[in-house]
Amino acid sequence: MYHCRDILVLPVCLIFNKSLIEDSFPSIWKISRVTPILKSGNPADVKNYRPISDLSFLGKLFESIVLKRIDKQFHSIISVDQHGFFPNQPNTPNT
Repeated sequence: MYHCRDILVLPVCLIFNKSLIEDSFPSIWKISRVTPILKSGNPADVKNYRPISDLSFLGKLFESIVLKRIDKQFHSIISVDQHGFFPNQPNTPNT
């Protein structure tokens, strides 16, 4: 896959930028494939499975790029004291 990245970077960038400009997320990226994973027990019993959803790679990549962008903005607006679930923050309650 790495040998394709130089060829794919421009088309993917154009798709991402168009999606941001048009405020749309392609429907095809919302489709997931559900895979049943056996937890334990009898494989013939449906209750012993848990569903795992696999989203498209482009959808996940787009989401992570947008999250990084808005995460920076939220960190400058929201105090850590107001929200305890920011990454890389100690999980100690304020006393």
